[in-house]
Amino acid sequence: MTRAIEASCHSRKGVTVLNDSNLIHLIKDCEIAFRGKNVNNPLFHAIKLVENDEIETKNHPDLVKMVDEYKNQFKSDTFGDDFEAIIADDRYKYITKYFAPLIKRSEKTIEGKKKLTLSDKIDKVLTNKWAGIPIFIAILFVIFHFVFSEDLFYLGAMGVNFSMNFEGTAFEGLFWTDGGINSIGVFSANLLNSITGLITTSINGAMEAAKVEPALIGFVCDGVLGGLFAVLGFLPQILWLFLFFSIMEDTGYMARVAFILDRIFRKFGLSGRAFIPMIMGFGCSVPATINTRTLASEEERIATIRVIPFFSCGAKLPILTAVAGGLASSAFHISNPELVTLGMYLLGMIVAIVSVLFMRNTTMRGEVPPFIMELPAYHLPQFKALMIHLWDKCKHFVKKAFTIILLSTILIWFLSNFTWQYQYIGAEDGGVKDSILANIGQLIQPLFTPLGFGSQLRSGGWVFAVAAITGLIAKENVVATLGVLAAFFIGQSVDVEADGGIEAVAIMIQQTGISVPGAIAFIAFNMLTIPCFAAVATAKAELRKGTLKWTLLFWIIVSYIVSTMIYTIGEFWWTSFIWAAVIALTVVGIIYYNKYRDLKKIK
Repeated sequence: MTRAIEASCHSRKGVTVLNDSNLIHLIKDCEIAFRGKNVNNPLFHAIKLVENDEIETKNHPDLVKMVDEYKNQFKSDTFGDDFEAIIADDRYKYITKYFAPLIKRSEKTIEGKKKLTLSDKIDKVLTNKWAGIPIFIAILFVIFHFVFSEDLFYLGAMGVNFSMNFEGTAFEGLFWTDGGINSIGVFSANLLNSITGLITTSINGAMEAAKVEPALIGFVCDGVLGGLFAVLGFLPQILWLFLFFSIMEDTGYMARVAFILDRIFRKFGLSGRAFIPMIMGFGCSVPATINTRTLASEEERIATIRVIPFFSCGAKLPILTAVAGGLASSAFHISNPELVTLGMYLLGMIVAIVSVLFMRNTTMRGEVPPFIMELPAYHLPQFKALMIHLWDKCKHFVKKAFTIILLSTILIWFLSNFTWQYQYIGAEDGGVKDSILANIGQLIQPLFTPLGFGSQLRSGGWVFAVAAITGLIAKENVVATLGVLAAFFIGQSVDVEADGGIEAVAIMIQQTGISVPGAIAFIAFNMLTIPCFAAVATAKAELRKGTLKWTLLFWIIVSYIVSTMIYTIGEFWWTSFIWAAVIALTVVGIIYYNKYRDLKKIK
């Protein structure tokens, strides 16, 4: 100890492990410059300056220009222009090169080389620079196909005819339809809808036999059971989707996806660490928003919180399924609803990336923190852990269905079946158009005209406007609202809820006269707009003071613009040139804005 203390009192020459680094020449030049300024420990200060350390750049602005000139000529394929991450990586390479041989390993070797484990072999494919992302998209397609497809083996697409099973019963089309064999998700949903349909029909028949007042029958069957079963009918598909996502997470594949996407995210101003809360957004935006606490940069946290709702949660799945079911009918000539659903999920991801790119180049500029994580070995998921995940999701969904959604459907039923004079009106004679809800919907209907589900639908557009607004309370309310208003859509009474609302909502969407672009724009708006009240409250708690109002405005503007683009381009193809010009002008404006800010900063 005495010798160590004595040695510490003498001046020492700095030593670095970065001699094999591509940055060593720049580091040495900076060291010489610091020696000329008689700075103590010049090598340390040189490395910190190359790392773009905030204190060093502030204390030595005369050397920053020299360093930046060299940096402009150097760029890493992995870390881009993040020199702090590049130097950290060089240190890890040094440790691996000189100290790895000293570690005793139990793995078998072949001709002196370490034998690749099964995880290593799998990673050579799944984390490949070129194949990784296409494989991830292909896996997503397979999952959505098994959950949402009504032609699992594409036999219907090949012209194979199927006779209807359980024809004329509540279980009609349970296993297959004339379009093909149902996937496991569609089968599960059909089974639950058949059971809930029998319950609704039995209760309705019993109340009619007892000569109960029509208003009370409508309240129970249309208001309570209709909206509630319309939402619960999607629970099987939601659970199947969560099961597949949980398997991907528990096997260790999701960690690889974060690693793969870090290369892309870094170019848009985020690290791969931001992917973790984003992928959690597929389950629920509330825990995903809370998980952003792990992000080091404040700008990265705000940007991530703002785009988390673009990753469609389980509550938005009924909207996707219902509208995709309508588009899959013969009237729309779209045979693969799972492609529509997958496309909407991918649209959310694309909008998230573009939004982050916009924010990080305008109001939230800053350095991207390095992303370093240890990839766990692949392993089989535990059945108990999977069931715990599913139970948590199911409990959360059902609890919301029997509280917030139930109250919302009752309110929607009351507003759609009573006039301002509190007079009860039935749906059979089209009286809903004179209801309180219709009056409110007709008032806000013009706001959604650019989106394709406004004034152009005349007497039917108000329903979509009201459904979108009620979705701000909870996204499940969108389908619940359509379920309650089923009678108005098809001109019949409560038997529309006999199948739990899935097929009924699809038929109702068609009969309003909404176009395919308008229907897709309706999905996009509900996917991208302000999330549920719970998610907004969580975002308020996680964001700094004064940021929430701009975040709410951001969600409204993005959803409105994207939905308008979808409708106008789909309905009037020539508007694509106008949108291209607008996007080009926006990009040019951002470039000049950044140059102006940089010049102003230098001055």
